[in-house]
Amino acid sequence: MNRAIALAAVCMTASACQSGKGPVEQTGDPQLTLSADSVTVDVGASTSVTVTVRNTGQSAQFVSRDQSVATVQADGAISGMAVGSTYVVATLANRADVRDSVRVRVQAGIADTCAIARPDFGGPASAADRALFAYDATAPLNLDLPP
Repeated sequence: MNRAIALAAVCMTASACQSGKGPVEQTGDPQLTLSADSVTVDVGASTSVTVTVRNTGQSAQFVSRDQSVATVQADGAISGMAVGSTYVVATLANRADVRDSVRVRVQAGIADTCAIARPDFGGPASAADRALFAYDATAPLNLDLPP
C-alpha cells in the first residue's frame, strides 16, 4: 500500500516537472464555488457561506437578488430580513460568467412560531386563578396498587 502511494507521488511530481509548471501554479479558467446549494436562516439571524475561488487572485463579490428577504455582506455572511426565499449570487468583478448561487430560505425564528397559538390570559394569574389549581402537596396520593 505504501509503495502505491509513493509511486503516485513520484508520478505526479514527474508530470509537473515535465510540463514545466510547478504543482502550485494556477492554470485554466477562473472557477468559483459556494460551499452550499441552499441554506436556511431565521429572521434576524445570520449564517455564512464559504466561497472557493480558483485560478485567479480575485475575491468573490456577493449580491442578494431580493434584499427585502436576505442581505449579504462582502465576507459571505447572510442575514435573514423577512420570511421568504431568494438567491445569493457570488461572482468575479471582471468575469460575470464565473458565478455560483445559493438558495436562501428565511423562516420565522423559534420565538415567533408559537405566537399565534399562545392564548392571551390578560396578564399574571390572580389569587382566584391560582386557587383553581391549588392542592395540598403534603397530602398522600392514596394509590391502590394491585397485590
